Amino acid sequence: MKKYLVTTVLIMMATLAFAGCSDDDSGSCASDCDTDTDSDSDSDSDSDADTDTDIDTETDYVEGELSINMGSNEPDAGTTADFSFMGSMAESGADYYGKCSYSDLSDKFEFKVGTSAMADVTTADEIYIRITGIQGPPIEGVYEDPTAEVLVPKSGANIAFSSAQVKNGYNIFSFSQPEGTDNCYVEMFAAPISGELTLVGKKSFSYYVSINCNDIEGVESGYAPLNSVNGYFFFDGCE
Repeated sequence: MKKYLVTTVLIMMATLAFAGCSDDDSGSCASDCDTDTDSDSDSDSDSDADTDTDIDTETDYVEGELSINMGSNEPDAGTTADFSFMGSMAESGADYYGKCSYSDLSDKFEFKVGTSAMADVTTADEIYIRITGIQGPPIEGVYEDPTAEVLVPKSGANIAFSSAQVKNGYNIFSFSQPEGTDNCYVEMFAAPISGELTLVGKKSFSYYVSINCNDIEGVESGYAPLNSVNGYFFFDGCE
């Protein structure tokens, strides 16, 4: 009798277990289906994570030196400010503020570079310069002798430009290339030949620009006149 009761109970339990399964799943239980669904959900989540877009942190590179001299209303009086650059360059999130671009259509190059954006330059140890309309195409090769132990950049090309803007502290100077004079010009605009690197950082680069403006007349801010702007820049990554 006891054996019969045990057998009956076992049969009833098996019948209930079978009833809880889906006919469409060919014997697979609903709990098994739920487990598969959770697995699919986890897989989708992983897939979404893999397709997240990375933030673009690419920057350009700048290396160079710039010297400006500002006069005063008194003879033989003035202030010279020297600046050096070597690091990443972008309009945000870089060592230096700046941007450079060359147009194949117009054969013109322009750049802006500074310790910060022009609006943020407010002290004497900050600088911003922008030069537009530098006439191209660039000369091939930057150095007089690329194999020399001491590298000397080419000079004397006297290349035209359209406009320049310089800010140091609260002094803002804007001017175009003077007509009929030979004392303010872009001295060299060049692109590297194979193997040429920047002078100090020994980095690859796209363009080299040097500017030579001396004895500037009639360019003043509300605080002082501008006497001279001289310097050079290596740029990499320009548009």
